[in-house]
Amino acid sequence: MNLPPGVHEDFPLDPLGTAIDLPALTPLFRQYVEIKQQYPQALLLYRLGDFYEMFGPDAVKVSRLLGLTLTARGCAKDYKVAMCGVPHHSAARYIKRLVAAGEVLAICEQTEDASEAKGLVERAVTRLITAGTLVEDEYLAEDRGNYLGAVAIRGSAASPVYSAALLESSGGQVELYEVGAGPDPPAALRPGADPPTTARLGQDPALQRIVEILLRARPAEILLPAGLRADEGFMALLRSGLSSALIQPALHSYESLPPEADCEGYLLRYFRLSSLAAFGLDGRPAAQAALFATARYLRETFKVGELKLYPRLQPLEGFLQLDPRTLAHLNVLPGGDEGAGAGPASLFELLCRQRTAPGKRRLRRLLASPFSRREEIEARHAAIEELLASRGLGQQIEPQLARLQDLERILGRLSLGRSNPKELRALADSLAPLGELGGLLRACGSAFLQSLGAQIGDFEALGALLSHSLSDDPPLRPSEGNVIRSGVDSRVDELRALAGGGAQWFRDYEAAQRERSGIRTLKVKHTDAFGWFIEIGKGSLAQVPADYQRRQTLVNAERFVTPELQAREADARDSGGRLLAREREIFESLCQQTLEHSGPIAQAMQAAAEADVLVSFAIVAREGSWVRPMLACDESPESRVPLESPESRVLSPGSETSSHEAGNPARTSATMLKAGNEDAATDSSSGLRTQDSGREQEGKEPASSSAVLEIVNGRHPLIEAQLGSRYYTPNDCYLDSERQQVMLLTGPNMGGKSSYLRMVALLCLLAQCGSFVPAESARLPLLRRIYTRVGAQDQLARGHSTFMVEMLETAEILATCGPGSLVILDEVGRGTSTYDGISIAKAVLEFLHEHSARPLTLFATHFFELTDLPLVLPRCANHQVEVLREGQSDAGSFVFTYRVIAGAASDSFGIDVAALAGLPESVVLRAREILAGLEEARRESRDRARQAVQLGLF
Repeated sequence: MNLPPGVHEDFPLDPLGTAIDLPALTPLFRQYVEIKQQYPQALLLYRLGDFYEMFGPDAVKVSRLLGLTLTARGCAKDYKVAMCGVPHHSAARYIKRLVAAGEVLAICEQTEDASEAKGLVERAVTRLITAGTLVEDEYLAEDRGNYLGAVAIRGSAASPVYSAALLESSGGQVELYEVGAGPDPPAALRPGADPPTTARLGQDPALQRIVEILLRARPAEILLPAGLRADEGFMALLRSGLSSALIQPALHSYESLPPEADCEGYLLRYFRLSSLAAFGLDGRPAAQAALFATARYLRETFKVGELKLYPRLQPLEGFLQLDPRTLAHLNVLPGGDEGAGAGPASLFELLCRQRTAPGKRRLRRLLASPFSRREEIEARHAAIEELLASRGLGQQIEPQLARLQDLERILGRLSLGRSNPKELRALADSLAPLGELGGLLRACGSAFLQSLGAQIGDFEALGALLSHSLSDDPPLRPSEGNVIRSGVDSRVDELRALAGGGAQWFRDYEAAQRERSGIRTLKVKHTDAFGWFIEIGKGSLAQVPADYQRRQTLVNAERFVTPELQAREADARDSGGRLLAREREIFESLCQQTLEHSGPIAQAMQAAAEADVLVSFAIVAREGSWVRPMLACDESPESRVPLESPESRVLSPGSETSSHEAGNPARTSATMLKAGNEDAATDSSSGLRTQDSGREQEGKEPASSSAVLEIVNGRHPLIEAQLGSRYYTPNDCYLDSERQQVMLLTGPNMGGKSSYLRMVALLCLLAQCGSFVPAESARLPLLRRIYTRVGAQDQLARGHSTFMVEMLETAEILATCGPGSLVILDEVGRGTSTYDGISIAKAVLEFLHEHSARPLTLFATHFFELTDLPLVLPRCANHQVEVLREGQSDAGSFVFTYRVIAGAASDSFGIDVAALAGLPESVVLRAREILAGLEEARRESRDRARQAVQLGLF
């Protein structure tokens, strides 16, 4: 950026040119530079009057980031330095933009009363603002938590133990995860062992798990050990995980950690405890280190006060794993990879009916990390069932939820001394509905709702104290007065009478002086600049008493004061200051008494947020006719009972047409449309082969347990919300690790393959969040992980083509999928040549089919050559998206029905789609001629591919 003429970016240097020439600077700039040198990595916002000013390199950087105009200020004799500033009263919007750009800000305020200062007013940094430590509402979204992540490493080089801490900055909740050590860490990991090196950390599966846990929360900032941040393998792993993130977190490093005993001692003092067992941290040095790094960073950042923290060691199991890529592909959270239509663009937006801000944040976390334990899921399903059965219950709960303020964030700011009277009043007003909510939940029939009610304590005494003490409409700042209600404190009442009642005294004094002087026009007035005075018109000056002291002459009047008037003004002025001080004292006492209940209040608000999510799930389920899913047990194929005994509606193995199609002529004719095409025989034999596939192939180990996924008339929740239920075509799905583990889905573009794949994944995700699902009925497995590989995208800035990204994602899936996995693959191999693509796709399918864990797999493809795979892969079955063509010629019109039916597709309808897109008619006709000429080559190619597919058969 160009500087104004004669203006410098840097401060003047000493004669050696090695340091800033402090003696040459003015006192103000000497103070500025000395403070700046304490925070070299931060942008220093230096308070000068009504502005935060930045100078030198900081000014140049901020002007570029914010688009501000650079000015200048003399900092030494004949030397001007660059300067820019932002108004104090509107600094929040500028600070938000700088933090979003990854900057650390040091807020420098006056720490001395200017009226009492001798010389330059003292200043100091009162707050470091970073992306992960924001607690103020003006910087935060109410429906999204603001997370600070921290990573720590303990143990030895041979057996490192990694830990991650995730702090929700405004609420103080800290989730701690530890990977690499069991309940009894080996000797190499005990105190005194050498710390691990960072060599090849990017390939360490345990560290990969830690990165996945971190990124699932979309942290705004991550703290890393300096050695870890310098490791190229780890940073490549981190960047890969961040590739689909809309906002990149700020990365900061710390140099070292103290010994394990010192870390533990610091935490014991921080939490004022004798043991960390209450947090699950005994014998967990890595988790303690991550918590220590977080707490130390907060102390350095906030300068005053300590954020109230609620740490808890979290289990690694018990949750459905969803990496950031899967969340984006499925449009789970706002900012996915698909644009919005008329309806919600993400699952979060569809389900976001919560009445509280903590409820919205709870929903976001739940969607990013659903449950995988049956008891937790079914408890929530039962709760929703009760809410649906008793509509009046939800109607009683909702008004109480709507009256709750964001108590999590209010408590967080209270612990830092950054709250205000209006927020404390809001907290007080929330305690009564919180108690009423607890009573409603405890009276429910659902055990889970009862347990939520049990977590909401009795805050009646605290609520009464706050409501009685605080005025009905207190100000935002204590300095504005009227914080404490009259009648609460005798000293406040006395000072308020003196300060506020003084107005009546001045009116009485005016009447007395009129009577004394005989001047009927005499007035007692007040201005901020001049204070109280007596004003007399020029025509009455002869009647002015002798003890009046002239203070100001105006055109038509004179202003006077008297000793009595001055004394009273001094008393009123002093009483106002004493009143503000007393009100602040009482306010701070109320804050402290509230903080003594902060733990139970925070717990109660979490329970309320959980109830808020369940009520919202019930509302969505009622409006959309969603149903409670069954959770499939591990069971043998012979013991399974179809969803609609004795006849199942789904496209189960070996069935050409499901039973519900038999009663539906439209669906029956649609299913039989494949008859007469060249793949009909293959489809039929494929179905029969799948039916007999309960027999294991010779030499193959059977899966340790089986999984069933059975959906009847399932709907994609987002597409249905955009189109409406009248225009959406529901579909069935059946997957079975014993008989139909892999669904091979073929059909044209625009036919609905990708939507179908995502629909299946979303229903599984919803069910494990504890929600009902959009289907007629569903029996779903307990999944541990969902993988998706859909869409076409590149990362050119990292040297990755679309095909390379596709292969990287596919490689990760194949390397990490295991028991309880659902794999969604869409068009694998399409980014390269046809033969290469077919070969890769076939090899991937074979790998998944033969995997010992037998992951349930949905595989969509345009490679029709793969439809012969069920001949050699007994747990693989062909399905297609149905297309109806009118007429016998290729040029006949066609209709997408968006139904998935058994059998393999034989046509991509690519030229037809091109015509629909508006290609010139001559181009379309020429394309048909070329296609006709290539048919023979295509048949030969297909024969060769079939031979290749069947190589393993003979």
